[in-house]
Amino acid sequence: MEYSGFPSLTSGIPPAIRGSLEEGSFMAFWLRDGNVVAGMSVNQSRVQKSIKALISSRVPVDVAKLKDPGVPLNELVPG
Repeated sequence: MEYSGFPSLTSGIPPAIRGSLEEGSFMAFWLRDGNVVAGMSVNQSRVQKSIKALISSRVPVDVAKLKDPGVPLNELVPG
């Protein structure tokens, strides 16, 4: 498990889950005003750099795309 950001800036419940909780391989994202403020990966390799980029970008993300494992995380970061 790896974790980045500050979920205390949110309501506490991650609104975006990407992957499978049942299989124990997923990412959880906490958002505030549409921006990712924290992210956690469980049994997912090489995703923290992208999670940190989403947090640092401070731009709203499309939650449907954030939840979709078919959309690469780096496509959600502007630039």
